[in-house]
Amino acid sequence: MTIKTIPYTDATTLFGKLEDLALSGGQYAFRGHQNSNWLIESTLTRYTNIPMNSFQADLEEMLIYFMYKMKSLDSIPFDNFDRRSILEFGRHYGVPTPVIDFSWSPYVATYFAFSSIQWRYAAPVNTETNEAQNAAIIALDTQLLAQGWVKSFQLRPEEYDNFLYESPDFFATEYPADVLKFIHFPASWNRRMQSQQGCFVYDALTNASGAQFRSFHDFVEKIQEPSQPGGGKKPTAYKFLVPHSEAGRVFAKLELMNINGINLIDREGVASDIKNTYNYNRKSGYTWDLLISGK
Repeated sequence: MTIKTIPYTDATTLFGKLEDLALSGGQYAFRGHQNSNWLIESTLTRYTNIPMNSFQADLEEMLIYFMYKMKSLDSIPFDNFDRRSILEFGRHYGVPTPVIDFSWSPYVATYFAFSSIQWRYAAPVNTETNEAQNAAIIALDTQLLAQGWVKSFQLRPEEYDNFLYESPDFFATEYPADVLKFIHFPASWNRRMQSQQGCFVYDALTNASGAQFRSFHDFVEKIQEPSQPGGGKKPTAYKFLVPHSEAGRVFAKLELMNINGINLIDREGVASDIKNTYNYNRKSGYTWDLLISGK
């Protein structure tokens, strides 16, 4: 019940539902998956199942090594070397960390769900399952997630606010273990995540000693939500499926909002933009004064 899967056949209807959630007054965070079978999990969970209680020193050492190498390249955009900044910077470049990226924008999530998909050249149907190849957009209700965190571990009521809101001392002495934390804002220097309207879930729960959950995805699926005033229960997360064949319509709409790789990812996103134009006829990105010299 707690991750409700809803299939859509067209991007237009999907965008309507995503917009309704984003403008509902709730606190929904969004994430895009190119493959609808992917789990919601951190890169650290994918790389190791070593409990964080014993892995904290290794995580810190890896991040220090990363910083050492980046400093040698003169590529560090901040001066205050605190744990939170280092963690965010490492995640920014793909270092395995207990951090899961989300965005406040469903459009950004949809961009990442479809970016670089070449549906015309891929099998439209999975030959093993005979199902359509789908992308997925996750809509996570962060308030229900906070309630689930408190209820699942029988925590004090104030832990609800501690989960949802800023806590300057959270990373003061270590990368905490056995804990879940929502990180509402990226750093001021993190231009990429600012452009992506990014937020994060810090998941050291599934790398805990004696962890009950295989992944963050598994934790969300097992949350027991409270009943709503009118009856029934709201899921903590929705998982919207839409066929890869809708990529052209997706990018045509996102282009009108100036959502593309160069604006979301910077230089590294230009190649993705070129790949994505194989799915639709772009209107922008042309100039009159940049011409390749003639023969």
